[in-house]
Amino acid sequence: YHGARVVPLRFDAPDEEVDEVLSRVSGVIFPGGSVNIRRGSEYERSGRRVFQLAVKMKLPLWGTCLGFEQLVLYSSHVDWPGPFSKGWESFPMFAPLHLLSPETSNETLLAHLPQKLKHEAARKPWTWHMHQWSASTEDFAKRPLLRDFWEVLAT
Repeated sequence: YHGARVVPLRFDAPDEEVDEVLSRVSGVIFPGGSVNIRRGSEYERSGRRVFQLAVKMKLPLWGTCLGFEQLVLYSSHVDWPGPFSKGWESFPMFAPLHLLSPETSNETLLAHLPQKLKHEAARKPWTWHMHQWSASTEDFAKRPLLRDFWEVLAT
């Protein structure tokens, strides 16, 4: 089959339901939004559990906006704000995509992106940013858990 079938996973679903759903999917998307992901919140507990199970099952993970913050936070094994810092205000900001390693991008997520598109994305403001919190590449480099878990492709 090609394409994707979406299976919603409620943050307040019982653990048995989470286990069942994760056993039948081929990846997990952590969406954006505006909810509390600090330790102790129900959303954080659920998200951390899904993250840990997905990593154990070797499922691909995708995080958009808040979802990406969750993935970075959970993989750093520290509490909020973890590797994040304020001072990155960009409301909104458009910027080119800066590929850190063109060789790596040919072997991973960007492997099938045509060279012409990679070139144009690096020259033109194709990426949209609208956030206050961020983690720098230096934050990733100085934290062994992040450095070992992630392969930073672009900034």
